[in-house]
Amino acid sequence: MLLLLLACGAISDPVSDCLTEYSADAGYGWAHDAGAGMSAEDAAEDCADEGREACDAAEFLTRDAAFCLASLSGLAEGVEDWEAGLTYHYQYEVVVWNVVSTSFSDPGYYAGETVSFDANTGENLGRTGWEATP
Repeated sequence: MLLLLLACGAISDPVSDCLTEYSADAGYGWAHDAGAGMSAEDAAEDCADEGREACDAAEFLTRDAAFCLASLSGLAEGVEDWEAGLTYHYQYEVVVWNVVSTSFSDPGYYAGETVSFDANTGENLGRTGWEATP
């Protein structure tokens, strides 16, 4: 039985694949979209100010990894490009990536969904709908 398992190789985990393929070591970064969050350093500072651990900005998953995870979670493509931003989430008590999809865009009304991921582990923390009337 052991030989059979070795011959099959490791089973791929899509979440781990996202984190590895789009890691800082692979050249990806933490840039966020204007108005969608804050810098990794500011999110880490908010985290540390709250006395939490896992606040090292260099350890956060990258923006592209967050997009990969959003795709895995089935976030709709939308009518505009996805936007993403880091923030310290006071309810979850961790830094999160929020990936935003806009499903409806009209001059007086916008709507879509946001999916949030723990910026350290990639855990999907939830999905919410949103609406805006500028």
